[in-house]
Amino acid sequence: MPLGLAYTIIRRLFLRIPIGDYFFSLGYVYDVLINVCYGDLFNDIFGKWNKHPYGKRTDTISRVLGKNERTNDLIKLEKRVVKFLDWLDKEHTKKASQ
Repeated sequence: MPLGLAYTIIRRLFLRIPIGDYFFSLGYVYDVLINVCYGDLFNDIFGKWNKHPYGKRTDTISRVLGKNERTNDLIKLEKRVVKFLDWLDKEHTKKASQ
């Protein structure tokens, strides 16, 4: 994986191909991977009562947070995560859940 990552970055820089979409895609895939791998843990820690559980392979963490935010189904820790994500990107979880 590191070889492919390094190759793609160097190739795109050398050929002057925009790299932003590549990093966005990596972030998205990583977010889904974390959601799937840690879904049971997240549900046990703060999602037991959520209408929209963590761990689905079609969801990012932001999407699950946004869905649960819409149903007013977040605990304090989740609200802090939403606040942080929204600080990074205005209404991030709302946009992710649409």
